[in-house]
Amino acid sequence: MLRLDASKIFEWLKDIPIKASIRGVHAVTLTGSSQYAVPGSGFTLMCDVPEEAQAVMFYRRPEVTSPEGAIQVGGDQCYNINVASPVPCIPDVCSCVTSGGLGTVFRWIMQPQTEDHGSVWFCRRTNLNLPNQTLDSADFILKVANGPGTSIALSPPDTTYTKTEGDTLPDITCTADCRPDCTFVWTRPDNINFTVSPVLLLGQLKRSEHGTYKCTARNGVGESTSTTHVIVHYGPGVSISFEPQEDSVDVAENQTVTDVICSADCRPLCTYTWSKLGTNYLNPLSLSVATRNNAGQYTCRANNTVGQGTRVWNLTVRFPPRITALVYSQGDADVREHESKSLICTVDSYPPSKIQWLYKTNNTILLNTPNVLDSTYTLTNAKCLDTGLYTCVVRNSVSTTAVTRDIPVNVLCKPRPHPQIDTLKMKFGLGISENLTIPAMFLANPEPFFNWTFQSSSCYLATDLDNGTKNFVITNAFVMKNMSALSLGTRVDMQEHWYGLYNVMATNSEGSGRITFTVVPQEKPGLPKSLIAGCTKPNVVEVSWVDGGNSEFYQVLFSVDKYLNTKEIYPVTIPMKADGNQTYSQNVHNLEGGQVYFFKVIAYNTFGNKTSLDAVGCTVQKTLSGGNDSMLTAGVVLMVIGVLTLLSNIGLGIYIRRNRRLPFIKGHRHEQKEFQNIQLSEQDVTSQSDDGRSPYQQLNTDTIGKPSIYSEIGQHDNQGYQNESVESNDEGKYESLEGRSNPNVYEELQSTTSGTKCYFNANTFALTPPDTTYTRTVGDTLPERTSLVQPMVDLAVPSSGHTNSHE
Repeated sequence: MLRLDASKIFEWLKDIPIKASIRGVHAVTLTGSSQYAVPGSGFTLMCDVPEEAQAVMFYRRPEVTSPEGAIQVGGDQCYNINVASPVPCIPDVCSCVTSGGLGTVFRWIMQPQTEDHGSVWFCRRTNLNLPNQTLDSADFILKVANGPGTSIALSPPDTTYTKTEGDTLPDITCTADCRPDCTFVWTRPDNINFTVSPVLLLGQLKRSEHGTYKCTARNGVGESTSTTHVIVHYGPGVSISFEPQEDSVDVAENQTVTDVICSADCRPLCTYTWSKLGTNYLNPLSLSVATRNNAGQYTCRANNTVGQGTRVWNLTVRFPPRITALVYSQGDADVREHESKSLICTVDSYPPSKIQWLYKTNNTILLNTPNVLDSTYTLTNAKCLDTGLYTCVVRNSVSTTAVTRDIPVNVLCKPRPHPQIDTLKMKFGLGISENLTIPAMFLANPEPFFNWTFQSSSCYLATDLDNGTKNFVITNAFVMKNMSALSLGTRVDMQEHWYGLYNVMATNSEGSGRITFTVVPQEKPGLPKSLIAGCTKPNVVEVSWVDGGNSEFYQVLFSVDKYLNTKEIYPVTIPMKADGNQTYSQNVHNLEGGQVYFFKVIAYNTFGNKTSLDAVGCTVQKTLSGGNDSMLTAGVVLMVIGVLTLLSNIGLGIYIRRNRRLPFIKGHRHEQKEFQNIQLSEQDVTSQSDDGRSPYQQLNTDTIGKPSIYSEIGQHDNQGYQNESVESNDEGKYESLEGRSNPNVYEELQSTTSGTKCYFNANTFALTPPDTTYTRTVGDTLPERTSLVQPMVDLAVPSSGHTNSHE
């Protein structure tokens, strides 16, 4: 810069015309164009001269003789006189405001540098027309702006922080040397300004705060940045994910399984391990093909220095069932009868299976258990016929084909008659010289051995029947499948002394059982007995009777004139009962009301038939109608009086004639000799146990008299059952008592026993109870008497009347 000497400036000013006006003295001021000068940029020093001036010089202290810049007014033009030869001012160097050859505002353009900061400047005006021809301004201190440049710094000075999530990051302060002062901005890792402050405050770190943070210091001159790296470490936590995203896969066996990649959000990066039941697998998990063995739960474990996390992936493989075990809860196949045995079937399948238990012999369904992997079937009360194979049947939705396996159960039971035995066929009618075949079938397990014995009657000791002796052959067989033990006894050329009881004893480890067969000569059926006719309903009579033995079926015969001229068979056949019940009944319909009917029963078998000797009758009720009750009552009373009179005469006569005493005399004892040489007919031997009534009760005059009353008033509701016994050739209802082969009813009662009659010499046997005489009232029950020579056989069938009697 050209520096002018002050004397030269005055010389120049003398040549400039001076106006005559004189003004007061005012202060001169020097200012800058801005608060701060920008290094290298134009900065204007402006000297304000209120009193006007001819020239102004700009000085930088401490230099006060040579100005840094000078401007002179010439006319209305400003000249730069800080050069060798004055030149008009140009805008980027100088300028002034003139008026009348004088200037009031003078501007000098300078290019300050950073080192000019703080320099002191003043301006001096010159006006030769004023008393004070020169006047200086106050000092102006030049401020040169300065950007942060390299002065930016962080405190603490660390540029990298490595922390674990949740740790606290210390406050970081950003500083810089700036003129004017800088503003500071921290920028997040996503380049978003999040705080206008020199201090970075993060506190407890989150994983999202991981990254590089930048501090920017900025002023009008420039800006600078400084960065710090915040590294936030964290474990996988619950961030584990799969690709494909499903955490469970359901496929059928042998289908392809896509590889599964396990990943997680971790810092530092995680390592990954798959495991299942202690076996480790690499990541990604590659199973290739689904099998029932690789089905299950797989765990992915993600691990780094901070921590670890796990997530489960399930492979469900659907496959048909397989029976893995079929066992007993305890022991083996054997179980004693009436004890329990449990069977357990265990299955491997998915989904779970329906397990069904069958008894294989007849495929009976025993138990259904849906959606299970094991099932237990228990025989709570094992029976002999429960022996056999038990089948576990398994199926599920994957396959329509059932899987089965059998397990045996062996129920140990003592021999007993096989359920298939027809007890009604345990009595054989056989002719002389015919061949006898007796099939004795037992239910038993294990296989029994057999012993055959023979008795001519139940009153005699049994003798062994050996195989191959006395025309008797024994053949034994055992069928394990149905626990059937058969002992077949055959005898050819039947002889008379071979009729009797054939006993078969079967014995095994569990006990013994016996079957007794009765072999008798061929004979027709026994006479039906204990007939009763009941007229209790209009136009219907119920006829009941007790089987006389050897019968196969029955028919009812009826008549209205005591079989003198009419008789008719009711067209219904009554078969023999299979349950062994000896009492039968048949309703005879469509009978004429008010008519007395008489009934008999015909018994049939293969060898012929027999008709009951007795006939019973009653008056069939009429269909009730609304008559005159008073007339009916009077008629009934008269009839009752007449019948009672008749009963009084006839009944008392019969009683005295039969019992040889008046009815009011009690305690009469009959001598034992009254029973000597009495031969009872077959139809007269009536067991009280057959129908619960004694022969005395059957022929009691009281019970005979009552039906006759009812027969006269049969249209009334009190009509009841009648056991009026009438001979087919009798002329009167009550004369049947005289037509019987044994008129002494009491003697008949005393000579009738329950079951087969046995007579022994007193030296060969004893009876219990030991009493030889019993005194009873008619209708009382005698105690059972048992022979001590031989106990009765368990299943012996009573003799049908063919007995060997010995006195």
